[in-house]
Amino acid sequence: MKKIFFILLICIFSEEAFSQSSIPSEVRLYANAAGRKLKSCCSSWGGKDLSISIESWDVNSVTARITITMTTSWTGSMSGSKYWIKGKLICDVDGCNPSWTKIEDSQLLPMGCGRDCITKCLE
Repeated sequence: MKKIFFILLICIFSEEAFSQSSIPSEVRLYANAAGRKLKSCCSSWGGKDLSISIESWDVNSVTARITITMTTSWTGSMSGSKYWIKGKLICDVDGCNPSWTKIEDSQLLPMGCGRDCITKCLE
């Protein structure tokens, strides 16, 4: 009984469970929009099972810019391979003037596919 209770406490208070549930809706909206655009730019044949994970986010009150560290992943519709790209999305608090900086990827994506992919306001 004690073991089950301890495992339950770990799950409830894990950093990922806590951070994912406390992300503001605007941050989640911008990350989801960017993730869809990245999949569109980096997948030749589309893909399925799109997943966007926000690892951290911060709002700079001086510049009114949001920085979101995130990973976008999907399964190739033809290959069945798992593709992912991790990077930093930076945009104004209204979602405009976005920029994407890749940190790393699955090594299965076309070179430079995320570059110049996210250029318009995120909605």
